Amino acid sequence: ESSAQFEALSSSQGETNPSSRVLFSEPLRDLGFAHGFSTRLGGVSEAPYQSLNLAFNVGDRREAVLENRERFFADLGTSSADVAEVSQVHGA
Repeated sequence: ESSAQFEALSSSQGETNPSSRVLFSEPLRDLGFAHGFSTRLGGVSEAPYQSLNLAFNVGDRREAVLENRERFFADLGTSSADVAEVSQVHGA
């Protein structure tokens, strides 16, 4: 059974609530994995990418993506140099 349980970040930093930017999986945390899943909230990208777009390859402004990544990684307590990323395909 793989019922993933997620919890939002509990601390509060910056002008928007970072708990809306990052989700954690309790099973992954229990296994000792440093991780975080982004939501679309709490970023600076404008439509149609709003708000927390972290992808450089979709046409969003580079400056917005860099700021969004800085916010997301800060919520994780790390920097982009210390992060491994994966790409998810939505659909077949």
